Amino acid sequence: MYRLFDIKVDSSLPLPGLPRVLPDGCDWQVSVTSLPIDETGFEWLHEWAAPDGNEPNPVMACARSGNKYLLRFPDLADFEIDFGAHRVHASSVSGGQESSLAHLLLDQVMPRILSHLGRPVFHASSVLMSDGRAIAFLGATGAGKSTLASAFYRAGAAVLSDDCLLLEVEQDNECLNATAPYPSLRLWQDSIDHLFTDQGHFSEVAHFTVKRQCFPHAGGMGEGVFSAPLAALFILGTPQEGSQTDQVHIEPASGGETIMALVEALFALDVRDGEFVKRQFNWAGELSRSGVAIFTLVYPRDYSLLDDVVAKIMLKLDSR
Repeated sequence: MYRLFDIKVDSSLPLPGLPRVLPDGCDWQVSVTSLPIDETGFEWLHEWAAPDGNEPNPVMACARSGNKYLLRFPDLADFEIDFGAHRVHASSVSGGQESSLAHLLLDQVMPRILSHLGRPVFHASSVLMSDGRAIAFLGATGAGKSTLASAFYRAGAAVLSDDCLLLEVEQDNECLNATAPYPSLRLWQDSIDHLFTDQGHFSEVAHFTVKRQCFPHAGGMGEGVFSAPLAALFILGTPQEGSQTDQVHIEPASGGETIMALVEALFALDVRDGEFVKRQFNWAGELSRSGVAIFTLVYPRDYSLLDDVVAKIMLKLDSR
């Protein structure tokens, strides 16, 4: 039995990085089979293309049959999601390692399940500051979210999340709360080489990627629920050609910028579900009005400048 975000998962598949909890009831069950999942009756709805040419296309596809969904990662794995039974059935298509199945389950499948159930999970890295508040980094694949979280970790912050973050407005105190699935960092080797002198705690993420991961301890977080009030959200942008590439630019984000960035960063399962699309924009609007400081952040992708980026972010937060 594991805790993922704030739900309990009973899994026959080992889930590295997740805290174990007492088996006193579960919210979701995960089982694994070596047999192909029967796709009879499923209607294919949507495919997700890779953002660049470094991965096969499509990278993921979704089908539906009543209250069940099928998520396919071509040549890797299939996941049948049964919302009625609260069960996920996983099948490894390529005969890959358990760690590869676990990575897809934790970082792709379960975040989409939560969003589909009405709890918005976003592609975002986050860290916990010494005052007990979190800051998060939102951006497209390759924007540098994990690298920036690593720079804060190196500067003394605790890691909350690498690429999944549940953001919900707490109704009692109108605070925006950030809940991570588990503390982790997943980095390309060049980032590891520049940011870490001790690389012994990094291990393989999955057999289909050369990224490596570590599970840093989230200091001060108890009972396996990695959650904190969100102090600020930074939307990562890319320096424009011809701009001053040695400058760090931090500006308050407009409402439109915030809503579009949040909608694009949301983990989605059924993109043809009209009610879900409405909820996307409702969530984005609610978060943009939550009172949390939201900035756009543009900085040169130069490892030697990361300390300066961290310092300028902290200065911006201290000035509020």
